[in-house]
Amino acid sequence: MDSRTLDRISTSVGRLSPGVTEGNQITLSEDGAGWGWHVDPNPLDSSEFLPTASATEFKAADGSPAAGKLDLLIVLIHELGHVLGMPDTASADDSMGGYLTPGLRRLPDAISRPCRRI
Repeated sequence: MDSRTLDRISTSVGRLSPGVTEGNQITLSEDGAGWGWHVDPNPLDSSEFLPTASATEFKAADGSPAAGKLDLLIVLIHELGHVLGMPDTASADDSMGGYLTPGLRRLPDAISRPCRRI
């Protein structure tokens, strides 16, 4: 990967699905596609999420700030993947999966370790 690709990324907010990427332009929904955004002030903590059977997937705890909302961190990871040339996948437990469930945090395997609870 050429680091200049990341330098050329621009973002904007519009009325659309959670996120759309065209070239180096990432456009995010102003309202999380109607679900609202969970904007995590400390994404390495992830205390608002509970582990699931998948090592890379976490479900928002009932009543947490993330419950019922789209996780902005995960949408950005997904859209950055597109900028880097990665396509959507059919896998339900992949950060490049084509559909995101509100209240779900699905991380790429390489960064999932800090969010695991021991």
